[in-house]
Amino acid sequence: MSIRLSQRRWRISSGDLVADVDLAHGGKIRALRSRRSGRNFLFHDPRRNPRGEKYLEHDISGWDECFPTVGASAAPQALDHGVLWRTPWHGQRFERQLVTKVVKPNGMPVMLTRIITPMESNRLLFDYTFLNLSREPLPFIYSSHPILAVDPDSRIRLSHIRQLLVLGQNGRLKSGRRQPWPVATETDGTTVRLDTHFTPDRQLAGKWFAKTPGPALVTFPRTGEALRWTWDAEKLPYLGIWLSLGIPLDERHPDPEQWICAALEPCTSKRDLLEPEHSLQLLPGEPYSFWIQVELLSPRRQARRLRRWLGGKWLPLKRRP
Repeated sequence: MSIRLSQRRWRISSGDLVADVDLAHGGKIRALRSRRSGRNFLFHDPRRNPRGEKYLEHDISGWDECFPTVGASAAPQALDHGVLWRTPWHGQRFERQLVTKVVKPNGMPVMLTRIITPMESNRLLFDYTFLNLSREPLPFIYSSHPILAVDPDSRIRLSHIRQLLVLGQNGRLKSGRRQPWPVATETDGTTVRLDTHFTPDRQLAGKWFAKTPGPALVTFPRTGEALRWTWDAEKLPYLGIWLSLGIPLDERHPDPEQWICAALEPCTSKRDLLEPEHSLQLLPGEPYSFWIQVELLSPRRQARRLRRWLGGKWLPLKRRP
């Protein structure tokens, strides 16, 4: 386990799992990398130095944080994907933790502290605390926003989910309806898998929500690895699932193969738009704290996890010679 500053970015490692943190660009986690395979599990924006006021006009690589909203709305400070990614963060190493924070992002009277702790067994723990610096309650949505680079044979495994609420998509599913997981039905009656077959010819983009305590597992058969996500289900009761399969997010970069990604987003709400009358309130002086943990599983540990999820009905583990 180690924490060090390298070329203006912090590098945090726990065994084979390494995270690169770019505080200058909104606290962005630019990479979640495996020492074993060299793979970066996070999506890399194919554009060169994109810049703009909207979220999709900036570098969407990696893992950002969304607060006090995801979708832009008329509410105060309800900007596109929130205010945190727009503002430089600060951080320092304190013993075996990286303590990072951002104060009054975009002028909003809030302080966020995010502490990253390398744990044993290829695990990184992210502890969050939001504090309202004003005298009035502040309505908010929080959503983690890690965008994953998936292969065609990658698979998203959600053991506690049977149905999803469709928030929006590119016209092939019925918005506002519940869809089965992992096989959904398109408007023409065709069934489609949402958990795998991540190829550009799919031409599918959408956002779905489910209420779940977790965990979530994403497998990467090409390297025999998996990422396991767990989170504070009391404070983050929902999981947002976003897919973009062959749908260019920038018309100047139309190659569908450059736009293959997925996101698993532990969040406070089953909506992306901040609606003050329906949202949580960040009360003055009262912290709102929660945690998210990411674990890298080796092939052997991955098989053991899957066997447990399936009630022991799984292929026997091969013994090492």
